[in-house]
Amino acid sequence: MLGISVFLLIRMCGLCTEKVRADNDNRVEAEKLLRQAEELTDIRSPGSHAFRLTASVKVFGEKGQTSEGTYDLIWKAPTTWQDKLQIRDFSQERTAVVDRLFVKRSAPSLTLEVYQLLKLLEFPALLHYDSEAKAQKLKERTRDGAHERVIEVGYQNQSTRDVITLDGAVPVPVLVGHQGQPSGDQFENYVAFDGHQFPRTLARLESNRPLIQVQVQELKDVTIADTPLVPAPDARWYAWCPHPEHIKALDQPELYPIPWPGALDRPVAIYGVVGVDGKWHNLAVVKSGGREADEYWMTVAHHERFSPARCGEVPVLQEFVMENKR
Repeated sequence: MLGISVFLLIRMCGLCTEKVRADNDNRVEAEKLLRQAEELTDIRSPGSHAFRLTASVKVFGEKGQTSEGTYDLIWKAPTTWQDKLQIRDFSQERTAVVDRLFVKRSAPSLTLEVYQLLKLLEFPALLHYDSEAKAQKLKERTRDGAHERVIEVGYQNQSTRDVITLDGAVPVPVLVGHQGQPSGDQFENYVAFDGHQFPRTLARLESNRPLIQVQVQELKDVTIADTPLVPAPDARWYAWCPHPEHIKALDQPELYPIPWPGALDRPVAIYGVVGVDGKWHNLAVVKSGGREADEYWMTVAHHERFSPARCGEVPVLQEFVMENKR
């Protein structure tokens, strides 16, 4: 009887070891696919050809209204480019010059929709993760007759995970979202460009409904003179780099009393800049959930502290629009 028990114990240990090995292999393959996807889609990688990208953009409002605009990007190198966005009464021009980013915009604060649009236009930066993010799981599935590979990406000391869906044949992303949330960024109609693949249609979805849509009109090689791109007159500048180390929360604010039951049912969007001192600056409510909810989330933000974003050892600003939901 003892011999049988020992045999079973050894067998169980062997099965555990095999599972650990399989899980490790799964994570390694997931990391490899993520790097392949980033490299395959990154037309802004060092050494790539200079190009011009023009696109039409649409923002769909909650009440069915549609705002249309345009986007234009001239790119020479990761630290030398200029883009222009015009939508409704909002306009912005940004010019990257080595370690400075010059910005001129028509409004002091970004709306939630414009912030999400700018993030979508930075594709494939959505696939660029820092050292605190790791691929956790890779699985394969068939959806609507198409083979897909789904990768979960986790963060240290966080329960939330990103979920990246890649095409099953070529490792290009078709959907980037968050686990358990009905929103995400969708990428379709890939075309070859300079040894890469780039989507002609990019969309921000909420419950499968498009909130933002970008349609690439033109993507072509260009010849740019050796002289740098000229920033817009009166543009403000700040220290910058293509892939900064993002801010890290230091202290979680204490929980403040909820004004009244249901006061925080409506989400609130707040614009702000995390400065080199690790504090929020220029805070502004850009989507109101009502006076009590707005005041609650503004109080929380005023008490938050961060380790600032960094370009190497240099602390830099980072601006956000946070949609707070309880």
